[in-house]
Amino acid sequence: MLGNKRVNFVISLLVAIALWSFVIYATDPVQTKIVKDVPVTLVNTDLVEARGLTAVDTDEIRIDVNVEASRSVLSKITPDQIDAVADVSDCVEGENTVAVDVSFRQDAKVYRDLTITVKVNFEQIVTESRNVKVIYKMKGSRTGDASVSDDLSVDVTGARSTVADVASAAVFISRDDIEGKSGVIYKEMFAVDKNGNKVDDVTLSEKYASVTVTPYNEKTVTLVTDIEGEPAAGYELGSVDVPDTVRIMGNAESLKQVDSVSAETVDISGLSSSKTFDLEIRLPEGCVLSPGQDMTASVHVFKEGSQRKTYSIGIDEIRFENLSDELEVSSCDDVQVSGIGLIKIDIKVSADLDGLEEGTHEVRVSVSAREGDVISYSPKTIQVTLVRK
Repeated sequence: MLGNKRVNFVISLLVAIALWSFVIYATDPVQTKIVKDVPVTLVNTDLVEARGLTAVDTDEIRIDVNVEASRSVLSKITPDQIDAVADVSDCVEGENTVAVDVSFRQDAKVYRDLTITVKVNFEQIVTESRNVKVIYKMKGSRTGDASVSDDLSVDVTGARSTVADVASAAVFISRDDIEGKSGVIYKEMFAVDKNGNKVDDVTLSEKYASVTVTPYNEKTVTLVTDIEGEPAAGYELGSVDVPDTVRIMGNAESLKQVDSVSAETVDISGLSSSKTFDLEIRLPEGCVLSPGQDMTASVHVFKEGSQRKTYSIGIDEIRFENLSDELEVSSCDDVQVSGIGLIKIDIKVSADLDGLEEGTHEVRVSVSAREGDVISYSPKTIQVTLVRK
């Protein structure tokens, strides 16, 4: 009887184990999956660097791991849950084949315990000198110059091929660095290639450079604009309203020789209606346009035979604003105002004399007419002579 009980117990245990194994492997079977792009960490690089070598292109050292684990574990494994380490202490210059030690943060292993290797390239560490330059990182016109000393240079250290890619060291200047600033500022330097892109994996002998910020001066110069072409058949040119001056900015040396600038030629060929053209201003090297200016040309055309009138507005018809009580206008230039269907009574011409003393002055005039009237006038500035009463 006792023997039968023991036999039954053994049979029951075997059945239980079989059932347990069936449940485990049937519901959560062991499977394999390839996890791609697992980053490899290099260790003992300091030992190799002590021999004057450094690894290159280490960001590209990745492996694909064939993982074996239960289905429930395998479904959750990602590259960042796998630790891949390569010991490079015995590496030499050139390409080295290095074994990778792979471990998991969950219950898993490398399929069939296969050894995984990677190629690691080592190059000589070199140090070379590079000049420092300024790179502007901003849109639109700037209001000043940023400069470093012409003989400023730094030492660049890294792998031979990486250092060869470094064209210079650079400081990046934003609008905030120079807007309203003057004097010396300190900016971090970066290694850059010939296109101004940062080069990583090198070190510079100095981290910061002193940069001298010089605000631009401003100057008003004559603007020359040429008009070419003819309007469409049956139309004639009425007027062209263009700025006669333009404000430019630059360093004192650049502005000194500039008295006038020109715009790209405006072509009105075939024009059959009035149009506003954006003016492209040709600027000398080292100069930029001052912001806030309307750089456009308004060209007005009308059908042939339309009645066009021109009126001369003289001293008695010009409104002089902000004239000192102690002064009066003794003489001024007439203003010629033209337009289609224009009525003289609707024309308003004014000149602001604020702050002017006795003598002759060049004053800008403002001209308006009825809403919708297309007018032109000249000159844009007049000579006004003020005398004491």
